[in-house]
Amino acid sequence: MRYTLKLFTIVIALISLQHWQARAEESDRDLVMKGADLARKGRYDEAVNEIDKALKLNSGNPAAYYIRGVACFYQGNTKKALGDFDKAIDLNRKYADAYNGRGLALASAGLADRALEDFNTTLELDPKNASAYMNRAVTYFKKKQYEKSMADVKKAESLGAKVNSRFLSDLNISVAIDNLRTWAFGFKGGIQLNRKGGVMGILIGIAIVVIAFSLRIIQQYETGVVFQLGRYSRTLHPGLNFIIPVIEHARVVDMRISTHDIPEQQVITKDNVPVAINGVVYFKVENAQTAVIKVQNYTYAVSQYAQAALRDVVGGMTLDDLLTERQKIGEKIEESIQKEAASWGLLVTAIKLQDVNMPEDLKKIMSRQASAEREKRATITKAEGDKMAALNLAEAAKTMAASPGAMQLRTLQTIDGLGPSPSNTVVLAVPVDILELARGLNIQFSENAQKQVNVAVEKRS
Repeated sequence: MRYTLKLFTIVIALISLQHWQARAEESDRDLVMKGADLARKGRYDEAVNEIDKALKLNSGNPAAYYIRGVACFYQGNTKKALGDFDKAIDLNRKYADAYNGRGLALASAGLADRALEDFNTTLELDPKNASAYMNRAVTYFKKKQYEKSMADVKKAESLGAKVNSRFLSDLNISVAIDNLRTWAFGFKGGIQLNRKGGVMGILIGIAIVVIAFSLRIIQQYETGVVFQLGRYSRTLHPGLNFIIPVIEHARVVDMRISTHDIPEQQVITKDNVPVAINGVVYFKVENAQTAVIKVQNYTYAVSQYAQAALRDVVGGMTLDDLLTERQKIGEKIEESIQKEAASWGLLVTAIKLQDVNMPEDLKKIMSRQASAEREKRATITKAEGDKMAALNLAEAAKTMAASPGAMQLRTLQTIDGLGPSPSNTVVLAVPVDILELARGLNIQFSENAQKQVNVAVEKRS
């Protein structure tokens, strides 16, 4: 019994220890993920604090050291970053990102050869690491090994990396100048030509660079505005164009129709109803020279003017007009904007209202009003139907009165229609002849009474 109790106690202790370790690992993992997220957002101080908490729970987590190393590197603390990268690599010798991070820190510290070793190790462990290719390309560029740098850039692009356009432009120019130097100076194994050939190579290289910077390709949907020493010079049309480097500067303008939202505007209508309206404005540049010279930011200017015009036009209309005359409202706003936009070199092609939002209580009132209007129309329609039915019944009564046997036939037809009905109906049939006899006696009695009245009147007179 004693041994059984000891064994049970040991099992419970092991289970509790495993549970505590699992919770610690989960908490450690959460802190590392939070630190990584903060580092991606540029909040490096907070990221370092979270990673420090994680390392207190689990000092053997290589990912924590790697993330803290990245945060320290971007804080400018290269020495501490190198220490964290070294620790991450010691804990996991196959941690490719840690080698890549340490290589970046070494390159930043001017240790290009050691950085290249780490980048090579990274690519051995992870051949599809585009970041390592880009970091190695930059390092090769700093060492003026332009061909190797270009090869790494192409490899990074093939893996989906986005290459900085300025770096790529500098690299292309460096490769071109390097090739020209090799060709013009006659380098082959580091042997230089004579001085005359060197000067000619420099001149050719300068000429090619000048031509490269003077070329401007304008797309079919674009127009270029050229400024020469700060003054407007000319307009560039689609195709291949040339400018004078340094002296001239070209600004390219998109001539296609642009679409911009009009943010929701709070407006009070003419009948004091608050509404919220948004819309969209369509415009394009007609005169690139005027648009560039007269307006600092014509897109922002049109957007702001459209908002003001929307408030002005809607504020002068009633709610009923707003709900039923959207097309006219858009045309009024367009006309108002176009008067000013024409002087900016712009053409407003259309203004469209999208949503008109009203208070909920007003929506309920309008719903009840619409329901009452429908009930009114239904009542009028029913009354008109009753009137027409009464007129038709009167015409039918006159027709049957003119035909002596019509009433009898109608009565028989009614009795015949009641026959198949399952309801218990008692019909007391009175012969039509009796009714006609009673009607005749009534008429004769009325005529006799009238004659007696007439005789009495004559006797008195």
